[in-house]
Amino acid sequence: MGLTAERRSEIARKAADTRRRRKLEASLDSAYGDPKNVVTTESVIKVQNVEDLEQLDLSLPQQATRFQVRRALQGFARTLKEMVKETRPTKSKLTPVKSEKESIVVLFSDTHFGKIITDEEDKTRVLFNPEIGARRASKVAEEACRFALERNADEIVVLMGGDMIDGEGIYFTQAMHIEQNAVEQVKNTAKGFFELLRRMNKVTGLPVRVVGCPGNHGRTSKTADELTNWDQMIYIILDLLCDQIPESISIEYPNSRQFILVEVKGQRILLRHKAKRGTSPSPAAQWQNWMLQHDYDVAACGHWHTPAIEYVLGCPVFRSGSLCGKDDFAESLGLGDAASQWVWGMKEGDPMTFARLVTFEED
Repeated sequence: MGLTAERRSEIARKAADTRRRRKLEASLDSAYGDPKNVVTTESVIKVQNVEDLEQLDLSLPQQATRFQVRRALQGFARTLKEMVKETRPTKSKLTPVKSEKESIVVLFSDTHFGKIITDEEDKTRVLFNPEIGARRASKVAEEACRFALERNADEIVVLMGGDMIDGEGIYFTQAMHIEQNAVEQVKNTAKGFFELLRRMNKVTGLPVRVVGCPGNHGRTSKTADELTNWDQMIYIILDLLCDQIPESISIEYPNSRQFILVEVKGQRILLRHKAKRGTSPSPAAQWQNWMLQHDYDVAACGHWHTPAIEYVLGCPVFRSGSLCGKDDFAESLGLGDAASQWVWGMKEGDPMTFARLVTFEED
């Protein structure tokens, strides 16, 4: 039996779509150049300061089509994967401070720079955008500095728990909820955090150790390697920038796994982006298994945009809020927590001397 007319029409339509797509790819490569040249390993390695970062060509045509953006991001993702493979496991250039004094720990997670949230009833009222996020991040840093000075601390440890940018292509309608493409999000977020870290060091005079792990919004695609991740690019750029002042700020991050362990006052912090939430047997069992594997004293995670402190066999587990606050993701989970981030203290033998949930008034 031959093909039906409907089936022949469908095959012809798909063939025509394929021809149009290939023609568009050819014209794009001719007009815009090879997408892998949007940014290269060599160009990123040349970054020595914020001014160099400003000059890094991460631009797209003014009237970039969705296809152009996708091709550019694919090229950037390939460069990122090459850099992650070439990068040796990073170790902080600053050693953990051992003393009877406190370390101040800041958990920045789910900051989602690049995202836009508007009021449901008044769409002209912006509840979150990169500018609001920057003000909120500054307040968290100010609180950390205040505690460091008041409590006579001797170091600041900044944990970056992933989803530092909102990314692109994570869900179908995301393009309607972001202000910048992922490349620009990375560039602006790396610059903003470096300036924030430098300010914390200058205000307190204390060394600032930064520890990062990747989040799901950093994924460049569902089929890419887990560590081909925009969060990783932010950490790589910060690492290059921090080389200017290695005695003041340093950063470490994983290049083969999605979690990292860091020592603070003789104790181990397990940092990862996602973990089961709640205090039911299933989440508790997951954290207990990780305790057996990693022998941590305190843990920190994000993802759920819902702040909490839970305990696993007596060890505190910090669940981060978000910097963006209430959004459709939180609502879909039946949650509605306002924007918040954690700051807490650690001493030798005490993984939590105090804890402060930093919240924000209406911007």
